[in-house]
Amino acid sequence: MLNFTDNSRGSTLRITVAAAAIATIGFLGQPNGAAAQELDIEKIFFCPAGDMSEDACLVARDTTLITCTACHVFTPFVKAQKTEAEWDTFLEAHRSRVPETSDTDYVEIGKFLKSHFNPENPVPQLPPELENYSLPPA
Repeated sequence: MLNFTDNSRGSTLRITVAAAAIATIGFLGQPNGAAAQELDIEKIFFCPAGDMSEDACLVARDTTLITCTACHVFTPFVKAQKTEAEWDTFLEAHRSRVPETSDTDYVEIGKFLKSHFNPENPVPQLPPELENYSLPPA
């Protein structure tokens, strides 16, 4: 079970990765959701990373997952492997889509994405149901 903290209210949202994967697969109409239940979120969204402390990384991870998955599954940004400059352009284009996210939290989201999903890190392996949903990042 993962704990996601909503920094603006201090409340905690608990969600199981299996439930999120099943919901995603159900939404997509894909059969055989059992494989997606084997997703190890800790391998994909590991902490610490880059120059982030473990605590800062965990908070940034939670903020990233809450903010980004409000609109789409995490597959597009996990598979992106962008350079720092490409992430800056991507994040700038997305900023207006999440006006409720503070500037500080948005900077932390950027740090998290840049430290995890870049050309220096291997592309995470996802279950086939999520791999098939990999869309080009907007």
